[in-house]
Amino acid sequence: MACLTSVHLDSNNYDNPFKFDPWRWEKIGAAASNNCYVPFGGGQRLCPGWELSRLELAIFLHHLVTTYRWVADRDEIQYFPTVKMKRKLPIISVEPINA
Repeated sequence: MACLTSVHLDSNNYDNPFKFDPWRWEKIGAAASNNCYVPFGGGQRLCPGWELSRLELAIFLHHLVTTYRWVADRDEIQYFPTVKMKRKLPIISVEPINA
């Protein structure tokens, strides 16, 4: 089991790890690039709002898909290394669906 305190206070990862600096992760880009930033832990100590955020996102996407229609600009699919859109599928317009 990982000890998150030791990860966040490791001098190999952060300069001055015992100084209070809530922006230290922004400075080194740790939140996006490596496992040095673990704000909510895992396992039994997983973020308590995780399931709520998944539910809110599902409800939002349901309403977006069922009540709006959008037109996307022409884009190409890239198949390697993963399947994704080359220009991230830019959306030109969003309009409500008339019932």
